[in-house]
Amino acid sequence: MNKNSKNMPLFSMIIPCYNSEEYLKRNLDCMLRQTYKNIEVILIDDGSTDNTKDIMKDFEKKALEKGIKVIIKSQKNKGLGGAINTGLKLVTGDFFGWINSDDLIVNEYIEDYVKLFVNDEGCNVIQRNGYLVPESEVSLVEKKEFNLINDWNTNPFDEHLFMNMLLEVNYNFTYAAVRTSAFDTVVKNREIYESRAGQNYQLLLPMFYNFKAKYINKPGCFFVERSTSLSRNYKNEKVGKLYEIYDEHKKIILKTLKTMNIENYDYYKKLIDQKYIVKKLEYAKSINVKNDVDYYEKLYTKDVMYDNIYESEIRKIKSKLPLVSIIIPVYNGSNYMKEAIDSAINQDYQNIEILVINDGSTDGGKTEAIAKSYGDKIRYFKKKNGGVSTALNYGINKMRGQFFSWLSHDDRYYRNKISTQMNYLINNNLLNKKVITYTNYDVINEKSQVISETHFEVYRPNKKPELAMLRGLISGTALLIPKDAFKEHGVFDTKYRCIQDYLLFFNFMKTYRFIHIPKITNSTRVHSGQVTNVNPKVIEENNYLWIKMQEETPDEAKIRLTHSLYDFYVRMERYLKRNLVFTNNDYVEARKYSLNMAKECLNEGQEKLSKVIIGYDSDVIYKTISDIYKDCNKFPTIKDRVYTDGIKSNKKLKDIFLKAVNIMGLYNTINYLYKNVSDKNNRYFYYRMLSNLNRIYPYYPKVKLRFIQHLLYTYKDNGFKAGIRLTETWFLSKLRANKYLRTVARIVKIILKILLFIPKKIIQFILYF
Repeated sequence: MNKNSKNMPLFSMIIPCYNSEEYLKRNLDCMLRQTYKNIEVILIDDGSTDNTKDIMKDFEKKALEKGIKVIIKSQKNKGLGGAINTGLKLVTGDFFGWINSDDLIVNEYIEDYVKLFVNDEGCNVIQRNGYLVPESEVSLVEKKEFNLINDWNTNPFDEHLFMNMLLEVNYNFTYAAVRTSAFDTVVKNREIYESRAGQNYQLLLPMFYNFKAKYINKPGCFFVERSTSLSRNYKNEKVGKLYEIYDEHKKIILKTLKTMNIENYDYYKKLIDQKYIVKKLEYAKSINVKNDVDYYEKLYTKDVMYDNIYESEIRKIKSKLPLVSIIIPVYNGSNYMKEAIDSAINQDYQNIEILVINDGSTDGGKTEAIAKSYGDKIRYFKKKNGGVSTALNYGINKMRGQFFSWLSHDDRYYRNKISTQMNYLINNNLLNKKVITYTNYDVINEKSQVISETHFEVYRPNKKPELAMLRGLISGTALLIPKDAFKEHGVFDTKYRCIQDYLLFFNFMKTYRFIHIPKITNSTRVHSGQVTNVNPKVIEENNYLWIKMQEETPDEAKIRLTHSLYDFYVRMERYLKRNLVFTNNDYVEARKYSLNMAKECLNEGQEKLSKVIIGYDSDVIYKTISDIYKDCNKFPTIKDRVYTDGIKSNKKLKDIFLKAVNIMGLYNTINYLYKNVSDKNNRYFYYRMLSNLNRIYPYYPKVKLRFIQHLLYTYKDNGFKAGIRLTETWFLSKLRANKYLRTVARIVKIILKILLFIPKKIIQFILYF
């Protein structure tokens, strides 16, 4: 789209203003920054008595320089509805929208609407969400993440919004845009009832009744909450003020419905009557006015209780949920496919579609026959064979849902698979966030018998999300992925037959948050015919995958996962070697990479040892480690105890060796921390470093506090006091874990606090001697 072309459609923006001098300029500055340039700004001065009109005139000059058309219209004060009514008569754009004069919009606000209108000729009305911003925090816009106006407790993608708006359920009333030609067919003469509030009812109810709505899944507005705004702060007004607002809204809705010549008007009138009886009763209880409570309880009993169409309609709306597409790629799958499809059909989540993609099966039509036997319960597609990646990509292209769920033809879902993940997103207001959820799963054999279960909890997956990926634990069938993730990162790479899933998921992790839900929701099957077991490229592709993931995992993540870069590579090599036992696949190249990177960490750390370990000969320590490495071709760790008999028999050398191995592993952590000491998140890394040192010295009875103080103080002078405080946190957390040592913990705390007041030179003298 050429944003500067005058051949592009014109978008009109109506901005009603009344005594807006305090905030109008910042609003109009947003219009000047719009990325879409063919704009018509209609400013309605609704009888202002301040400098509002002067600000409009100043804006007009700046806008003309940018090619923005400006219309300024002044009138006697009529209220918001009256100002909008005037603005409607002045619209000449192909599309139009409206915002309040005190609100802010993002630079792409208008462009987002125009793109959707242009790309979908059947689209006539679009809605989007925005952020709530306290007036005192306007300066923090785009610097801070604010709360959404509407957290979408059900489905933000619901296209039938007429009833939603009537009942104020799952609908944001503020930000929308419409196609002008469509609006003119349902709002004759562009005439709405002039009121001082509720103009959105009059503008949008006719549109939602006659047209499906589209939704832009990107907040674009900042709804400023001003202390002087009556419509946004009615609770601060006199007691009972909300009754008047409810009466005005009810009047506006009924008048609008009348002008629409809507069918079953009497039903909707009863619905609206019940709505405001319920709302007034709730309000009466909230302000604790007994007479009002009694009055509205009687009304509720009389007009609502025994024929409650209001709450019945709300339940219908809340039953609408985002569509989830379950995609089942299959090749010669007649043996297990029926079980997979049945498990998808039997989901207790109500809004799903099932796509079966036949990837050129050659089993004499057996796979196709099973698929077709389900009729319209599934959507069936057939294509030439190209591998599971091509089948998944084909399904992604055909899916209608907002979320993607992969089900291999030889796996199965439990009944709660989709509902578990969707309910988590809905209940935690994460539907519109960059979030991918995954669950625990079990492993079944060819007879569908459970042979093992995979639980992630031990890995603390929501604190260390990368670890499940780096340990090969995530099953593609356990994920629930927003469709937008594919738009951002692309689809499965068809060059690969064995690792296409992990390559894509690893890319997702760069911008999407992976959240683990600790429930078993699906089964993955182990059998001899799996492609990963028979494909000759499995070794080559997996070597590439494990090297790529090690290379592209950020250093700070590596340290967070294993406390040091050295440990990260050692543990990766250990994992890949253990993997040989389970899969018979030895990823030699990836293991070599891990060992070489670990060796680099040791080489880099050698020259620093003398600065870290005072009183020991770093060359001797390094030579000892190198010799052991050459003997066993493995980096030594404390757990492995892979030191020679000579070291075992020499207590002093053994003690030096144990210290060295830990310090070598910690070197990269310490170095990283002090380079980034201003980052508050590094406090967590400091704590992990101290915990790692504890492998050398137990918590009690011989606490070697001086060594830790010495380490922190010697390495960087200005980190001494911080080190003392962190040591205090570390010791107290360990000692308090044992109820018999609470007294010791209190004594330690006192000692540590005293140490903070001792001059550095005295501490240095004590530590050295």
